[in-house]
Amino acid sequence: MRKTILLVTLTAAGLGVIGPRLYLAAQRVYAAAVRQPYTAVLSERTYDAKGNEMSDLRRSKVLAVRRDSSRVELVRTPESRVPGGAIEWRLIWDRQTDRQTGIYPLLGKTVTFPIRTHAPEPRPDCMTDDVAGGTKGEEWLLGLRTIHLSHTAVFENGDVMDRIDYWRSPELGCLTLQKVVDHQVLSTSERSRTVERADSVVRGEPDARLFTIPNGLKEAKSSEILEDTARLTGSAMKDCDRATGSRADAGYESSRKQAGW
Repeated sequence: MRKTILLVTLTAAGLGVIGPRLYLAAQRVYAAAVRQPYTAVLSERTYDAKGNEMSDLRRSKVLAVRRDSSRVELVRTPESRVPGGAIEWRLIWDRQTDRQTGIYPLLGKTVTFPIRTHAPEPRPDCMTDDVAGGTKGEEWLLGLRTIHLSHTAVFENGDVMDRIDYWRSPELGCLTLQKVVDHQVLSTSERSRTVERADSVVRGEPDARLFTIPNGLKEAKSSEILEDTARLTGSAMKDCDRATGSRADAGYESSRKQAGW
């Protein structure tokens, strides 16, 4: 099982964990001054070692970026364990308000942080701190030039290995147009491949409604989102889930206090 199983499990259920680690990772890639605004529609599929799709892990995603670098990520996931089938959640990084907000309509809750830092632009080769591998050249996807990056991550004392390939567009602030993760657990021979790719990219200012936070939602901590998600999907909270929630809550409280909220 991969080290990031908590995030994988929750995003597979259509709900994300809003915490400092997730936001900082996103900021490293997306906080650059965007050369032009856009809306991208992406799809994600996961396959087992025999190439069969794991349909419960299927996701679709909308990424929208304004000219001021404000960004929205909307994820929609079919989930048979949840009444109503598909569920959605949204992450908003709003440069106009300096707030980053996770919106969970199914739970009726939000998780809101101040935007901590304005990270520098990614380098021209789209390398970032989370990609320690090398550049494998350039390729064209959807009419856009991309930088092909490769990175290997090892977890659990060397037992779990992820080979990750990214295709990032410098023209669109290093947007990842395609990402392939080959996951392997050496002790059990477990293997899977997750492919995320852009289906379309439309240039121009995105729909303002994507950045609108609905009325009537309750502000919550990340641990509450985890607990509510476990109840929603009929899953038991694990010790690692509780530990992750505690760390996220500490970052939540600290950042809000520093911002004077």
